[in-house]
Amino acid sequence: MHGSNVGIDIGYGFLKCRSGSRHFVLPSVVGTAQNLAYRSELSGYTAPEDNVVVETDGNRYFVGSLAVRQSEVAARSLAEDRPGDPAAKVLFRTALALLQDPSTSTFNVVTGLPPISFRAYQDRLRDMVAGDHHVVLGGEHPVERDFRVASVRVIPQPFGTLFDLLLDDTGSPQNLDLGEARLGICDVGFRTADCVVADRLDYIDRQSFSTTCGMSAAYALISTRLQREFGVTKSNYELDPIVRAGRLRLGGTVHDITEIRNEAYQAVAEKILTEIRSAWPVRDLDVVYLSGGGAEALSRYFLEALDTAVLAGGPQEANVRGYWKLANKLFGGPEADSPNGRSYVRPEQLAQSLPV
Repeated sequence: MHGSNVGIDIGYGFLKCRSGSRHFVLPSVVGTAQNLAYRSELSGYTAPEDNVVVETDGNRYFVGSLAVRQSEVAARSLAEDRPGDPAAKVLFRTALALLQDPSTSTFNVVTGLPPISFRAYQDRLRDMVAGDHHVVLGGEHPVERDFRVASVRVIPQPFGTLFDLLLDDTGSPQNLDLGEARLGICDVGFRTADCVVADRLDYIDRQSFSTTCGMSAAYALISTRLQREFGVTKSNYELDPIVRAGRLRLGGTVHDITEIRNEAYQAVAEKILTEIRSAWPVRDLDVVYLSGGGAEALSRYFLEALDTAVLAGGPQEANVRGYWKLANKLFGGPEADSPNGRSYVRPEQLAQSLPV
């Protein structure tokens, strides 16, 4: 099937998208757009992904870092109903517009939903993404983007990590031992921690679940402490750089908040671990992989608690890499040619292992 194969992960914290060597990570923040009075000649925000302006369906938005910096009204949507969320549509179209190049007008997309909402929303999400789209990427020199999404595959979100581990960039199996394993994946995102069990690549529905105790719960704890101890109130997207750095700057003074951050991280990790132990036969699992944007932050607590826990490589983008690799397997096309010239292989049993 012709077209560019892409993976898109609309996380509650960050938008991740990948097509071959092109990939972006943006805060999942959409805000009102306005004409800015002045743009500093020495601004440190020079990358294209730092200055995303999108016009679609007659409305104009700032997206990602630009929305955080400049929008008078901006929000990180935490709605469970992704297909019914206007911001999610803006983020999907933004991802595809950023990935499009002059030779591409058609896309094949693999994306995911948390286990808690997969069954209810997968068909509606597929319908939202498929079809023809028109986007104007703004800025000083607006560019119109017209593209068609020909094929869409929606999978349980953490299975992206499994496919990242299992497949090479052409979509061909590489770590064949995983095909015989019984394993768990805990994908720690912003709003949810999504946990699935795979037995010989088969999705085990009854042991797969989502908990609403994600990184937003840690941010809520941190926000409460900052308000109580320093008298400051921050939106969750404003907390991102503060939490990452472990420092709060107030009135020219820098305050170390690493202890506050670590206490919140530990509380959230222990809550997720309690739910995992209640739902999974942990001793029967060969390995438990940690992925997602919050995995690295919480990994020390998981590694101490579970002997079989392993932090996935590049955990924030593990799902979207897996989505893209699966797209190459399912849809073929020029991106499925490997760098060393191996031919593209498509074992049908892998596709059949996905839930329907």
